Amino acid sequence: MAESEIQRPQGQLLVHAIEEKAQWIPDHMYIRYALENWEQTGYRTITWRQYANAIDKLAYWFDEQLGKAITCDTIAYFGPNDPRYAILMPTIIKCGRKVSLLALIFVEDAHHIHSC
Repeated sequence: MAESEIQRPQGQLLVHAIEEKAQWIPDHMYIRYALENWEQTGYRTITWRQYANAIDKLAYWFDEQLGKAITCDTIAYFGPNDPRYAILMPTIIKCGRKVSLLALIFVEDAHHIHSC
């Protein structure tokens, strides 16, 4: 079958696409990122299975801590720009919530302005 003839999924939820990847290619690499001291330790690899499991565990934790979402609650996230964002976004979708991302760069700028 030619590349142009392959049926691409339409309208599939991000969470379902991740779960499907975890089922069919669980040990394939999802992301590879440098740790803080990457010169000595190298890179960390996360597989599709690990990615899907992290989403499931965080979704369970949110529901345990906050209760099941009823009205599309908003969760604020303030943290480093790293793979946690890629885990957080589908988790929030899976829980039926929405997220407010606070940019660390603005806080750092505000700190420098404040300290002048």
